[in-house]
Amino acid sequence: MRRILIQLPAEPSASSYYRAMLPFRHCKKTLASEGIELVVAEGIFRGDHWDAIIAHREVDIAYIQHIASRQVTGGCKFVWDLDDDFWAIPEWSPVKYSADRMDCINLTFKVCDEVWASTSPLAKKLGWKAKVLPNLIDLNDWGGGWMPPEEDESGVTRVLWAGSNTHSRDVAITVDPILKSISGDEGNHVAPKYHFHFFGYCPPDLMANLFPNHITYHPWVPLNEFHEVLWKIRPHIVLCPLADCTFNESKSNIRWMEGVMAGGAAITSKCESYKDASNSVPQDSNVETRNNTWLYKLNCLTFHHYRLQYWKDDKKSIVLNHTWQSKVNVWLDAFRGLVK
Repeated sequence: MRRILIQLPAEPSASSYYRAMLPFRHCKKTLASEGIELVVAEGIFRGDHWDAIIAHREVDIAYIQHIASRQVTGGCKFVWDLDDDFWAIPEWSPVKYSADRMDCINLTFKVCDEVWASTSPLAKKLGWKAKVLPNLIDLNDWGGGWMPPEEDESGVTRVLWAGSNTHSRDVAITVDPILKSISGDEGNHVAPKYHFHFFGYCPPDLMANLFPNHITYHPWVPLNEFHEVLWKIRPHIVLCPLADCTFNESKSNIRWMEGVMAGGAAITSKCESYKDASNSVPQDSNVETRNNTWLYKLNCLTFHHYRLQYWKDDKKSIVLNHTWQSKVNVWLDAFRGLVK
């Protein structure tokens, strides 16, 4: 039997879930029936034989050296799975890569036989070694997709943004429209009622203590509690802004997919990452125009029938094009290709 090892990062994350655990869950049984054993583990099992080893994101130098020795002595293929453009991290990001870390990343790229990239722009940038293995939603995680919540009896529209402080410049795009929606300073006599939920990070200008009736901050939680938090929030609207920068050109559409599957009608930036989303705002260089467009779309989605239509369009696109139930063969073929 041919054997493939998917190496888990030490710290569980959304990346390890989408790039390791879900592929294992959905491909193991089919591959086993074809004589291919798929194993997922934190260690490398040094005494075992592997036909291919798949490592994720940053790879320890000792790990690279060990895999390289297997390439030479045992014909083991080394696959590097990647879902971010490490070479284009923006200056404003709190994530800083030292020269030593970048040397290790460059060595990983040099040594690996293939790179499995989460998006087409990232694969294109990485060249001939790269294949596109997209992040996919498991419908079973969401009960097939939560229905959009009905109008709240209080008339409050719940709006969600989820992400870490590494996305501070992304969410900053929405700060001015949110402040205007809270204050009613959008030229209307009666402003819609909103409650904004920030999950993982909240911009300093929107901290909950400044607007206790309009903003709630939810600290980041372990991965196995993520769906529970979203279920408690039950957003009417989800915000998916992306700043216009090289790094974001390679970002995947996870936040959009998760928000829609949680029942929210999405407003996204108009960009490659969210090309399948139905309700987007251009990344306009004119800040006032962009802010007004975000605010206008936010106001439109206070009406349930508008939210329902956008949600239906986006959910249909996700179910057809971005789920394990519809696109599992892309991953199966990649695994098969490693042991031909």
